[in-house]
Amino acid sequence: MGGSANLKKIFLEDVKLDIENPYNLEPSKVIGGGVYLQQLKDALVALRNRKMLDFVKQNADSPVALIEVGNAIKFLSLSNLNLGLDFGTPTELYGALSTRLKQSKEGLGIKETIDNQGKK
Repeated sequence: MGGSANLKKIFLEDVKLDIENPYNLEPSKVIGGGVYLQQLKDALVALRNRKMLDFVKQNADSPVALIEVGNAIKFLSLSNLNLGLDFGTPTELYGALSTRLKQSKEGLGIKETIDNQGKK
């Protein structure tokens, strides 16, 4: 309610931004740091190109990969689309995550979602 259509996802990390107008942050650019922000951009490109599995494999220990796997699994459960082998199945996407992320609270939740989808 009352939000802007120009929302920008941001991770709290050591980052330098080029802000031309402090009252309008939408066009701001990352000029230093911003590893997770760059990974988020890479994830969007991977999603568009249906190469999500490759993205997760390349960033297996990143919280961005964990978030994107969770989002992809929610999306796949709502769709009847065949996204192709390059996108990856929910099990393949989850399997590409690092052991640390799989054992996290969020990772265990994703695993439970996958297991419950398989029972339907």
